[in-house]
Amino acid sequence: MHLQHLYVVRKIISYLRETDPKIAGEGFHRLSEIAGPFLSEEAHMAMSYFRSNVNKIKDVQTFFNFYDIAKKAYERDSKDYKIVNTYLSFTTMLIDVKRQISQDPSKEIQEVQRIYDNLISIYPNLPEIYVNYAKFLYENGQKEKAGKILTQGEKITKYYPKYYLYEAVFYFSLNENKLAYEKLNLALKNNFQFRLDDEFEIGLKIYLANQDVENSKNLISLWLKQNNSISTKQKITEILEEYHQSQILKLDKK
Repeated sequence: MHLQHLYVVRKIISYLRETDPKIAGEGFHRLSEIAGPFLSEEAHMAMSYFRSNVNKIKDVQTFFNFYDIAKKAYERDSKDYKIVNTYLSFTTMLIDVKRQISQDPSKEIQEVQRIYDNLISIYPNLPEIYVNYAKFLYENGQKEKAGKILTQGEKITKYYPKYYLYEAVFYFSLNENKLAYEKLNLALKNNFQFRLDDEFEIGLKIYLANQDVENSKNLISLWLKQNNSISTKQKITEILEEYHQSQILKLDKK
């Protein structure tokens, strides 16, 4: 077992150093046939290589080599959360690939929905599952069902009010600014408190997109009290310029 693991690790390292994704994909695929109990480990490394080199991939077969590794790993251990997400990522990409080559992706769409439904049953308190599932549904023409999935996730807000912020970010990414604003206000109503820079940033953008100047001012003040660094001031200035609010919401430059 030790020698097999050593062999797999050495091969993984050599393929990670390969500059040609076609050669690396073929190597990873061959290795998946003999990786045995180390298949999950190889799948994670193969996915890492794929993400770093995706723009270099020129042929469909190379994509399918990486996809097949993820599928094998998922079939071997469908309860490993990282493996499931890796397989989900590849299957979602496969849907796009099939559309590009004029093939019907219905089977893959159903597979992704089945996996998300299963994840919700296993991890009902993970907010990202609901949001990612809703995003997938929305992008595949199932807007009504996407809304239902998000609403289903609201059951966790009793002890995790930040879920409403996840919803706000989701709607904001779709330019549904009014819905994003409503969800942000729900988060605050349920005792959500801004703490991270990313939270302040999205909150400010949602306020500005909805022309809520007063809450924008208040949030900037709160943000600067927590983090008064030069980089934070620069970020705020950039956001204000993006929404053409520089003159309305001037920062204190004293």
